[in-house]
Amino acid sequence: GDSASPLRIWLAKNREVAEELFLAIDPAHDKLDAVLKLFAQIHEQYPKQLAQYGNLAIAVAVTWDDPGAIYDYEPHRQRAKATEGEAPLDGLGNFDYFLKAEGVMQGRARFLPWEFLVHVVNHRTPLADRQWAVSNYLSQRAMIGKCYSDVPYDFQMLSSKSATAKLNGQAFNLTNIKTFGGVCSYQADFASRVGQSLGVPAAYVSGQANSGDHHAWVMWVELQSVTPTSIAFTLES
Repeated sequence: GDSASPLRIWLAKNREVAEELFLAIDPAHDKLDAVLKLFAQIHEQYPKQLAQYGNLAIAVAVTWDDPGAIYDYEPHRQRAKATEGEAPLDGLGNFDYFLKAEGVMQGRARFLPWEFLVHVVNHRTPLADRQWAVSNYLSQRAMIGKCYSDVPYDFQMLSSKSATAKLNGQAFNLTNIKTFGGVCSYQADFASRVGQSLGVPAAYVSGQANSGDHHAWVMWVELQSVTPTSIAFTLES
């Protein structure tokens, strides 16, 4: 907008957030118009919270500028022939979720840099699933990647080359993934999205070994402490 637009005025008054936003935009990978439009939407809907959650807003804007690049668990659902779960969250839904979940986030959504938070908001997990994750795993947030093993391995799915699976016909949600299980990709999907729902920067990772075998695992940032001026962490797998 012009120099008198509400967002331009806000950015002029909040120079630290403004500079971080412009530094975060990578012209080689980000869609500039979409980033700024999304940031403007956040400003319009959350004008009082934006300054305090500037890095979260930046992370949402530079991640959700291209919804097609967001981590998508839909291929896992289709492979397991599971039915659709609850409605997924979009970028604004991710921002809203972490505002309302601040009571259990220990300052993560407020104090983590956007470089960490892009790995927290990079998913569509429905609100009900996130709330389930908080109810069932908040006390286990330390080394959360271990919940990978909570998903029972579906040897039927492996031996049938996904022709049949215990998730067949079940709603695709975190509860059922833990109950019915799946192969490694479902274990990694579960662990990454449970972690992200708890404010842990995490990612589903997959690769092919020299033998030709495929595998999937989870990587995450293990946060020891987060304050306005410091972060102590390790990278775990």
